[in-house]
Amino acid sequence: MTLRKRAEAMTPRGSHTMSKRPASYPIDGERFAERGDGAWLTATDGTRYLDFVCSLGATTLGYGHPAITDAVIEQVRSGGLFSLPHRLEIEVAERLCDVIPCAENIRFVKTGSEACAAAASIARSYTGRNIILCADADYHGWHDGFRVMADHHPGVPDGMKKFVRSFRYGDLTNLQTMLDADVAAVMIEPARLSSPPDGFLDAVKDLTRKAGALLIFDEMIMGGRHALAGGQEFFDVVPDMATFGKAYGAGYPFAFVCGSVDVMQHAWPVSGTYSGDAIGLAACNAMLNVYRDEEIINRLRVNGSILWEALRSTGIVTLHGYPCHFQIRMSHHDQRIGMSYLVQELASSGILFHPQIVNVSGAMTASEIYRSASTAFTVLSRMSRMGNEELHRDLRTDTYEDSVRR
Repeated sequence: MTLRKRAEAMTPRGSHTMSKRPASYPIDGERFAERGDGAWLTATDGTRYLDFVCSLGATTLGYGHPAITDAVIEQVRSGGLFSLPHRLEIEVAERLCDVIPCAENIRFVKTGSEACAAAASIARSYTGRNIILCADADYHGWHDGFRVMADHHPGVPDGMKKFVRSFRYGDLTNLQTMLDADVAAVMIEPARLSSPPDGFLDAVKDLTRKAGALLIFDEMIMGGRHALAGGQEFFDVVPDMATFGKAYGAGYPFAFVCGSVDVMQHAWPVSGTYSGDAIGLAACNAMLNVYRDEEIINRLRVNGSILWEALRSTGIVTLHGYPCHFQIRMSHHDQRIGMSYLVQELASSGILFHPQIVNVSGAMTASEIYRSASTAFTVLSRMSRMGNEELHRDLRTDTYEDSVRR
């Protein structure tokens, strides 16, 4: 029995993270990881891929960065979980408050979904109000309080919709009409796959303040990728609270919610056995050093720009987002078939793309980026001479129909 069949026998859709499920990757060969080294991922069948998925954006430093690995190993030898708070809880919180504009107080958790759920709870407690407004199509985790916004939300009562409502991103008039006296907070991703309209974030901050609500930035994507402190640094707009994860754990489970002292005094019920786990804290502590010493943000920007320009120059795709994190849209082909073919052909050359998002890591060298850009240019140029039927016929897997579903 193949690993895929064994996985699908053990858990729904074969993976414990939906975006990693085998059907997401229209590639030949085994779709399970064995190890990672720098910018490279090795699958269980021995195939090595230059990884532009980057663990769904979490491994901005690549796999096994020496400084991260050394810090984690040292902490493992001392212990990971204790019966008293660990000193790293204080030290890392102090460092984070030094680099994140909105952070005066921190609450550690393990996942981005937890952090977003915690932020909503803190906002409700602080304001005494019930409703969280979110921008349409934003993603704030799998917990009931946000999953109910999806059209299909099995297991989540429809009644929860009265506590979480959506407004049209970029539409200040729509937001203003929804900011009533029961809105506790507006939670948004500062940017999606395009910049917010000019003045939008400042206006949202102003409207929420006038309404007596809080502004929460979900910085899971932007934090540690676009800027160390995420969108609030990138766009110079400081929210009342923010949630972070992904890059800040450098490949280890780590996330947090932060905000002003007054607001965060209401975070005390957010309490988990593993929230103060010293291993994740050690990884974050080392990550902050690496970002400072190796100018990681600039490296991500430069690496991404090389790939961005090569893809854009083909003329058969459009790119949405920023060079460090973007989506490829097919201009002349069916999106599912075209992206499946591109992912398949790049994988056959040892380059791993995800059909939804392209990320770069600081572990990638200039030569690796240039080689990948050249390969992608060649594949896209070949695709420009092919129609949808030809692409479909040349797909060697049966996963393309599922390749763009979340």
